[in-house]
Amino acid sequence: IINSSRNGTDACGSGVIKAGKMPGTELAKKYNNFFGIKSGRNYHGKTVELNTGEYSPTGEKYNTAATFRAYETPADSFIDYVRILKGKRYDAARAAKTIDAQTIAIKQAGYSTAPDYAEKVAAIAQSIKNAASTLLADAKQAPGKTVVLVAAAVAALFFLNSKKAK
Repeated sequence: IINSSRNGTDACGSGVIKAGKMPGTELAKKYNNFFGIKSGRNYHGKTVELNTGEYSPTGEKYNTAATFRAYETPADSFIDYVRILKGKRYDAARAAKTIDAQTIAIKQAGYSTAPDYAEKVAAIAQSIKNAASTLLADAKQAPGKTVVLVAAAVAALFFLNSKKAK
């Protein structure tokens, strides 16, 4: 993920999943945390405590309070996510060659407790990759429309994911 051309699509896929989940919308909109990144012992920045859903090792869902990182800007969230994925814990994800293998490795490293996290992120990342390919092809024919098309594609993905999360 970190050292490949898939960086953006995989990060966006994970962001769509995390931003669309509980406490998701509030966490993303109010606190600019698009990846559901929790504070952890070594984090000393701003935080917020919110209720969230987690899954037990047997796949049973339960609600709990968790302390999440709160960012000044959306960019801070993306930068921190990439920094986290550069850590030793995610070596296998960086070594993986496909989106599916990368998301499975991220899940196995403990990034999410959701049983279907890897599949959801991979599907969204693939959708973004496909949309980007289409946009690039269209951009060659009408370069001025590219920015509008990219914004529309991202907005559509967030909208679709928020509908699935309900």
